[in-house]
Amino acid sequence: MTALWRDPERLLLAAISAGVALVLLTPLVTAPWTLYPFSVGKALWARVLIAVLFALWAVLALARPRWRPPRSALLWLLGAGLAASVLAAVFGVGPQTSFWSTYTRMQGIVNAAHWAAFALVVASVARTPADWARLLNANLAVGLAVAAFAIVRFAAPETPLPFPSREGHWPRIGASAGNPIFLGAYLQAIALLAAGFLVRSCCVPAPPAPAASGVARSGKAARRRAKAPPPAPAGDGWFRRLFWAATGASALAGLTLTGSLGALAGLMAGLGAACGLYALFGRSRRARRLGLAGLGALGACAIALALVLALRAGDAPAPAADPGARPDTARHEQAGRPELRGGNVMVERATSAEWVGFTLGNRLRNWEAGLRAFAERPLLGWGPDNYYIASARHLTAPRGRAKVQDHAHNLLVEEAAGKGAVGLAAWLALWGLTALVALRAARRLEDARERALAVFAGAVLAGWFVQSQTAFYTAESWLQHMLLLAFLAHLEARMRAGRKARAGFRLPGRGALDAARAWLARIAPGLRAAAGAAALGLAGASIASSAAIHAGAAAMWRADHGGPFIAEIERAIGAFAPLAAGPRIVLFNNLALNWKVLAEHQPREAARLLALADREAGAALAAQPESWVLHHALARLYLEVATTRPDYAARAGRHLARSRVLAPNLDPMEAPLPPAAARPAEAAGD
Repeated sequence: MTALWRDPERLLLAAISAGVALVLLTPLVTAPWTLYPFSVGKALWARVLIAVLFALWAVLALARPRWRPPRSALLWLLGAGLAASVLAAVFGVGPQTSFWSTYTRMQGIVNAAHWAAFALVVASVARTPADWARLLNANLAVGLAVAAFAIVRFAAPETPLPFPSREGHWPRIGASAGNPIFLGAYLQAIALLAAGFLVRSCCVPAPPAPAASGVARSGKAARRRAKAPPPAPAGDGWFRRLFWAATGASALAGLTLTGSLGALAGLMAGLGAACGLYALFGRSRRARRLGLAGLGALGACAIALALVLALRAGDAPAPAADPGARPDTARHEQAGRPELRGGNVMVERATSAEWVGFTLGNRLRNWEAGLRAFAERPLLGWGPDNYYIASARHLTAPRGRAKVQDHAHNLLVEEAAGKGAVGLAAWLALWGLTALVALRAARRLEDARERALAVFAGAVLAGWFVQSQTAFYTAESWLQHMLLLAFLAHLEARMRAGRKARAGFRLPGRGALDAARAWLARIAPGLRAAAGAAALGLAGASIASSAAIHAGAAAMWRADHGGPFIAEIERAIGAFAPLAAGPRIVLFNNLALNWKVLAEHQPREAARLLALADREAGAALAAQPESWVLHHALARLYLEVATTRPDYAARAGRHLARSRVLAPNLDPMEAPLPPAAARPAEAAGD
């Protein structure tokens, strides 16, 4: 320990390693004292830790150049995607929402920037195969805990667990993720990664490099060494294999309890990608045959599922009168857990033509609205996280029956609508290069064990890409994507360095380069000091904003759980201005619901609250002038106020007319209250 304190580099590396390990715990984190415990808790936990990690790494990288980022086109494209997001936000309809999102989701550009910084730090400090093996195994250990919690929640719903017990999608399990879709996305990644380590454990390790000696060795001892079998894979004993098998099996079991069809499709796509890579690039006939057999088995499963759906399609009941009603909600309420009496909720949903048709129909209507929004603003889009605003203009369902989503549940459509052609191109380029790096690693890596991890890392990302066409990012999926993207960036840099070494790479213009280096060396101390100060400043700003967001979310929870309502809502509004739209809408809708009683029995308090609402309405509309949700809430409020104060009738009419322009098929007097008006479920299920 004394030696550690005497060596600042080792101390910083130890702190960064501990911080990365804590970030891996994000899927287990909740904040039950906030109104949205899963989204707020996970986002703030990760942001604070990543801010500290980034600051520590910046100090280390500025002092020791060898800890700077690897030369990776993947990391450059990740940064290009962030730049495209900022450009789309600046020219979008709601920059505040684009940067900070909402309390409900906690996404936005700021969140994406934190996760990109996480990928940058991990790719910089995890440099060896042993580093990555430890890191990915720690990730699997957290995944095993998440899967175990999901299984316990299903088997014993009343068992106390370290996160809220609310399961709004029962019998589907959300457990520590708060929603079955989010849990399914995470567990399919864990299952595939555990399978990768099992395959890796069966691979023969690369032979050790020959000793650097100028004396050629021969004789009986050399011949005995040549005939000796290769050493067993280091560290892959029965205990580790049991751990990987238990993790994979638990993740698969937990995934089936989520009932997420998107997660099932992602798992099948990931397995198909792994089998395809081995079928194409396997170094032995056995590996290629196993890959082809796996593809055949997956194809047979797909055909069988299609036949079952076709046979059951004729037995599906007539569609519900309400297009937003789930087809089996009443049956669930009457029968308790009917799916589980005959089998598994995933099997029931995947083989139900009624459920598949219902889910697909909802998705198609949502995607159509998003594509129409993209056609209206094709270059830079509406701004990230403004899908709620963009899609509402283009819903085709009859007035009063349309249901708008705050996400497209399809990242391709969401990137197009939110960021336009520029952002969509950057997004597709990142995914295209990710696929190319995975293909190159499967083809070129000599070590079979490293190749196995590369194949299954690519498989996890292929699975997430497929699932993301029915879902969207959460803290769990950001973590897995950025962790494995950093791993592929590490492999990309190694393969590029190897090619340059083999080709005898030399930069042209050596004299000009030397002159430039000499000039940079003279100003380097000042640049390093400025970069370090900027990194520390960004980290401090991130931590301060996280503290303010936490204060606002906690105040909203207290308002919802018996605290002094108005006082807590005012605290929530003042805690963090970029996210104040949520508590403002709560204020407007609750004042509308109680206006007549207040005006009759407490006229002075009614006048004070109305003045507060007027003041907050101006601030809200200045920040989000195109938000139909705000206009809906204000139309409701001022229509109620106009019953006792007729001078507000014209104001109510203006907001009512504007809301019908922004959301033609969402009548504010017929549609239910928007999500911010009362405590909703954590997120809509698929």
